[in-house]
Amino acid sequence: MQRFMKVCLGALAIIFLAACTSSYESTTQQADDGAYIRLSGNFMGTELTINDQAPIRLREGSTRTFRLDNERVALFELSPGAQRIRITRDSELIVNRELYVGRGNTIAIRVP
Repeated sequence: MQRFMKVCLGALAIIFLAACTSSYESTTQQADDGAYIRLSGNFMGTELTINDQAPIRLREGSTRTFRLDNERVALFELSPGAQRIRITRDSELIVNRELYVGRGNTIAIRVP
């Protein structure tokens, strides 16, 4: 019985020491607080105007795009808050929206 107690105490001591020597690494990931609009559809060859700023020409080779759900899209960062989005093609207004974009939100706009 005394031998059994020594073996149990020895095993507990080893487990305790092993637990004390383990390491723990904590990582923190920042949440994305940006506000974005995501264009899809027929947006190449158009001009995007955000809040009466200078228009952004959306052209092949000069506009950064990526594939999302097997569709070509473009992403633009905005300041959170009220936004006026206008998209023109050959001086014709094809999208005219006033919207509110909150922090961490992405608003999807399909261009006809």
